[in-house]
Amino acid sequence: MHIEQLALSVDIRVKAVVSLLAAAHAEDFPLGPKFCLDWEAAQIRYPAPGSRYEWWLASGGDSAVDAVLMLEFPERDNITTALAALTVQPHARRRGIGTALADVARSRAAANARTLLIAESVLGGAGDRMLRRYGASPGLPYHRQRLAIDAATVDSWQRLSDEALPHAAGYTVLRWRDEAPEQFLDGMAYLNARMSTDAPLDQLEWGPELWDGDRIRERDKAVAAWGTRCYTTAAVHDGTRHLVGYSTLSYTPDDPTHAQQWNTIVEPAHRGHRLGMITKAANLRFALEHEPATRTVMTINAESNGPMNAINAALGFVPFDHWAEWQVRLA
Repeated sequence: MHIEQLALSVDIRVKAVVSLLAAAHAEDFPLGPKFCLDWEAAQIRYPAPGSRYEWWLASGGDSAVDAVLMLEFPERDNITTALAALTVQPHARRRGIGTALADVARSRAAANARTLLIAESVLGGAGDRMLRRYGASPGLPYHRQRLAIDAATVDSWQRLSDEALPHAAGYTVLRWRDEAPEQFLDGMAYLNARMSTDAPLDQLEWGPELWDGDRIRERDKAVAAWGTRCYTTAAVHDGTRHLVGYSTLSYTPDDPTHAQQWNTIVEPAHRGHRLGMITKAANLRFALEHEPATRTVMTINAESNGPMNAINAALGFVPFDHWAEWQVRLA
């Protein structure tokens, strides 16, 4: 077995990594969403700001890549934590290759002064069995939910918005595509930071994230480099002109039929006005105006996130599989 660190300058190896991820995705997630090769490659080459990444490759008897390990080392917050994602080619499983890369994950985390390692897996799958063997425990159970779009569902969003709007007097709803407007960078930074403290974490040991306007702009530039199309609907408090909530949907470059729900959050002081429902429902309609081919939307939420799960259910989302964020102490 040969293990090497991926050199991002070697294009053929990046393509090999993405091809492996695509094969595993087709095997493990036959119901989708579609795997976008160019989008995944762009994320390797243009990573999101705030972390340093390493990619490790394992090969069996020949030069073909049989397994891939991605390691993320946060550098602005959670600096004693490493995050890992390990993928093994379907035909190369149960040969010890994944175990070898799991050992690399532990050793590299320790070499980078990380004392906590976090990874995710589908509950009941091979991933969580391996994580248990390594002494990991499930810190945050969550589920993926899918929204199938038809005329009746779209009509229901308008009804939900009409019911919620009387509770939101004193707020204005705004919309934008892709990068956040300059005047809202600080507000977006504040709300992004709150995502790491307000959303349920259960037992997961994840600390507050540090965001400012510069990091938001860096993130937006990285997302643009991936070819992602984004749609955001936000709520602004009329009295202060402060951004107090938003919801974002994204599309990969080559699949106009599927959207991924990103953050939806409302500042605590402004909750109780149904701004979560208003921004999320309005943003779904906003995206469909520009992406009429959309047929499904996927979102991810903690099992324990009752308020957001209730909004999702009202909008038509249905859970379809169950995952967990796992963690293991290294020292």
